[in-house]
This record gives sequence, C-alpha cells and structure tokens, in this order.
Amino acid sequence: MIAMLDRACLRLAGVAERRWAWWAALVALCAALVAPLTLVDVPPLLDYPNHMARMFVLAFGPTDPVLSRMYAPHWGLIPNLALDVLIPPALAVMPLDVAGRIAIAIAILLPMAGCVALSRALFGRRSWWALASALPAYNVALRLGLLNFLIGVGMALLLASSWVAWREARPRFAIALAAGGAVVVFFCHIMGVALLGLLLGLREAEACLAAGSSWRPRVIMALGRFGGLVAVFALPCAMFAMSQLSATWTGLLWQPLAAKLYGAFGAVIFQNVALDLAAGAACLCFVYGCLRERHGQAPVWMAASILILALCYAAAPFYFKGTGFVSTRFAVMAGFLIFAGFRPLRLPARVAALAALAFVVLFCARMADIGQAWWAHNAHLAELRSVIAPVEPGSRVLVLSLPEDDAPQYWATTARHREIPFLFETDLHEPALLLTERRAFWPSLFANPGQQPLVVLPPYDRIATPQSVPPPHSALSVPPNPIAARMFPVPPDWREAFDYVLLLDAGGEPDLAGWAAGRMDLLRATDAAALFRIRKPAPG
Repeated sequence: MIAMLDRACLRLAGVAERRWAWWAALVALCAALVAPLTLVDVPPLLDYPNHMARMFVLAFGPTDPVLSRMYAPHWGLIPNLALDVLIPPALAVMPLDVAGRIAIAIAILLPMAGCVALSRALFGRRSWWALASALPAYNVALRLGLLNFLIGVGMALLLASSWVAWREARPRFAIALAAGGAVVVFFCHIMGVALLGLLLGLREAEACLAAGSSWRPRVIMALGRFGGLVAVFALPCAMFAMSQLSATWTGLLWQPLAAKLYGAFGAVIFQNVALDLAAGAACLCFVYGCLRERHGQAPVWMAASILILALCYAAAPFYFKGTGFVSTRFAVMAGFLIFAGFRPLRLPARVAALAALAFVVLFCARMADIGQAWWAHNAHLAELRSVIAPVEPGSRVLVLSLPEDDAPQYWATTARHREIPFLFETDLHEPALLLTERRAFWPSLFANPGQQPLVVLPPYDRIATPQSVPPPHSALSVPPNPIAARMFPVPPDWREAFDYVLLLDAGGEPDLAGWAAGRMDLLRATDAAALFRIRKPAPG
C-alpha cells in the first residue's frame, strides 16, 4: 500500500512539473472563486449594498427628479475612489447588480494575481504555493464589503512584483511604473499605498545592506535608492496631505483582547468558523513545518514585511479617522504576503501530495459552504423586497436593527449568511435597496465628503447618519433602552421626520404590534424585516 502511495505521489509530482497543469489549476481556482457570484444578485457582504447605492446615485441621481433633491456629487482628493470611478460609467451598459458583482470578482481575484506575480518575480518560477492564495481570497475584509481596500492591496502586490522584476535591469522604467501605479493605488485605498511603501522600502533597504562591507558604497546606493522612492511616493503623499482625510479626527476605538486574537486570522475568516480556522491553521502549520525542516525559502525583506504587518495589527486601533476595522486590514495584508513571499523547497513527494490534497479539500469545502449559504440568501432578499414594496419614491424611512443582545435565541439559530461570526449581522446595509429599488431616502448611505464623493442635501442632511449602522429597535421601545438611545440616538422628532420604519430581522421580535405601541401601523412583516407606517402626532 505504501509503495502504491509513493508511486501515485511521484506521478502527481511529475504532472505538477508540467506547465499546463499549473495554468489549468489557476484557471480552475479563478472559476471556483467567482462561482458564488452567479448564485445571488446581492451577495451578503456587509458594506456592499451601501456602496452600490452610492454608485446608483452617482450614475442617475443628477438627472433623477427624486434623488437629485436628496444627494449631490462632491468630488475631491479622496483615497477611496476605485468603485466610484469605475462603476457609475458602467451602469450605462449593464445593470447595477452585474456591475457590482464584477467589482467583487476583481476584489477577489486581484490580490491572488498579485501574490502569484510577486512570487514569480521573487523566485524566478511559477509556484504552486502561490496558488494557495485562493484560500484567503474570501477573507473578513471581503465579508465586510471593503472592496476598495482589496483592490488597492492587489494593485500594490502587482506593482511590488514589477519593482522586483525590473528595479535592477530597468531602473527608470521601474520607478516610472511604480510612480504612476502609486497614484492609482492612492485612489483605490490609502492602505494600499502603505503596503506598497512597506514592500518597496524594505526591498531597497536590503539592497543597500548588500552593497559591500564598506560604508561609502552603501551610503551612495542608499541616497540613489532613496531618491527613487521619493519619486514614487512624493505625489501620493502630497495628495494625502491635501485630502480631507488627513485632517479628519474622530477618536480611537480599541478591540478587547479576545476579539484581537480572533481577528488575527482575518485573512481566512469569512463565514464558517470551523472551516476558516482550519484553513488558517493548516497554512501556518505548513509554513512552520517547511521552515523547521529547511524546506522553505523566504527573502529576509519579505519576512520582515510580514513581521511588521503583524506588529501593526497588534498595535493598531479598531477605529481611526472615521474608518472601522483598521487593525483587521493589517492581518489581511500579512496573510496574502505569506503566500507571495514564501516558497516550499525540495519537499518529499508524499508530503507535497498530502499537503496539496489537504489544501484542495479545505478550499472545496469552504467554497461549497459559501455557495450553499449565498444561494439560501436569495430567500432572505425576496422577503426584504416584498416588505419594502409599499414604500413610495421620495419617502423617508427610518431603519432599525435587531441585534443579538436584543434577541439572543433568534440569532443563535439564524442562517450563517446573515452574520459575520462574532462581529456583525450582514444585513445592516441591505436597506440600501430602499434607495436603488424604491428611490426612497435612507439615512445610512455612505456620503461622508471626506471619504466618498457624495453629500446629503438639506433638509435631508439633518436626519442623515452616513457613517452609522441602524439603531437597535430598543431605542424606540417604550420605555426606550437608555444605553441604546445614548449610543444610537434617534431624532426626537422622528415621527415628523420620517414616513416609515423598517425593522430588520423582525422574526426575532415576538410582539411587533405591541412594540409599535400605537405610534406606527404594521404594513408587512416577514422573518427578514417588518415595515411600519408612522402615525403623525397631532398638532400642538
């Protein structure tokens, strides 16, 4: 039996050496990664519906008689514009859901492409390990809907690969390409620029340290290479200094230790905790085993990059400059670098075959789990759409949520596609359908002038909360929950300011009529949501 296994492993190793096998595996992985996008028109990614609503307003708002009263474009130097630049023009030739899913596909595939390209530039050959970057393609940043961030990371990795490939052979070309690319990355996401700066800076530092034992050649080389880095990053740094984001200060928020430890696996956390942590543990154990047995190779500057990102994750706040999940992004970037900057060497055929089998099984199990959950999400979307159908264009809708603290038994049995494990419910921004499908006003549209090219016009700006999640339903309970009312304030004149109340996850509230308490009339209710018409208070 062992002899048969060894022969099979050797045969697989022979196939793996063939060029067509690697390319076939790459195509198959890419097809598998985008397959879930064909199963649902609005994937359950937290911020995604909100972003798509902004694309809809940018594309059609200026000419729409209803939306033009609510919103206006507000373009400027914003390091977060990838979707805003690409999608609105595309809506002239394709539906919003198609353009959005293409954007998600780009955010999924681009970091993987960057890992493959950077690995090829570092080691001079195609790497099967780089293809394993398909495992972190579905990560917590994707589940949160941080598409601009992932596109920026992918672009940074691709530019780093071009720098490694051409910095010595064609320095002027490498610097010019990186300088132009850095501007593109800036408009994708500022953390992509930070990743690119880290990679290029450490690559140049290693080159300077290798420039002989005398200090003079090292200093001369350092000055020349530092000048190259200045040429690459001078314009992005100047644009950031001129942007509104540079002056934004909204305080800091830190995570508890348990959340910090869990978030360290952010590169693989997505939906199924057991499968996600198994994938992360398998990757770390494989890399550790290869290094321990001296069957692995990693440039010093790449190892230093991963270490610095890990330290940044440990030290960074959760919330900074009006942006959440800041620390989580460092964990995701470090995860991708593990696949780009490491290469297994001289593995025994049996070990290589078993490792490949383990990764294939984990990948297929995760993708099957995601596909099943996303297909089930269609029923949830259908319920939500049926509930909001009575809302008239131009109406103002106050959206409330039903968090786990208010309905623990309900959330203990809910479907996985409706929550990010230990973090958030994924439907908090699905009321964006009120805007895209009913053309109604919804307070939580992302329209912060420092981060998005859109502003809310008066008088709607008085009731807009562009950086907020919906308040919990206990904020309107009688008597109201004082903690909820303080943390998520609802306008005191909400009955005059809004026309409807939409309660998300209404299946967790056993007494909807009693909760309305004579202030609202229940129109429609499903497990996904309930719609109430507000009773206007009597004059005086």
